Amino acid sequence: MPRVVTAARAGVCFGVKRAVALLEEALALGAREQRPVFMLGPLIHNPRFIAQCSDRGAVVTNLAGILFPHTTIRLGSREYDWASSFISF
Repeated sequence: MPRVVTAARAGVCFGVKRAVALLEEALALGAREQRPVFMLGPLIHNPRFIAQCSDRGAVVTNLAGILFPHTTIRLGSREYDWASSFISF
């Protein structure tokens, strides 16, 4: 019978840590200003994390869901490059 060995430690890459830190900042700002924080798709593929963010005011959406004024958004570099081609930031 095969044996399954799990790592003693596991973590996430620098990019994920940075993205989560930026989301934390956006959620704090959104809470202070009583504004929603939108994510273009889930930040990471972890339903528990996304649910926790949703409880704190994050909304997972597509670009059409954020096109109104006075909204705090989080864009990854690819999304920013794409969105900046037709939206003025």
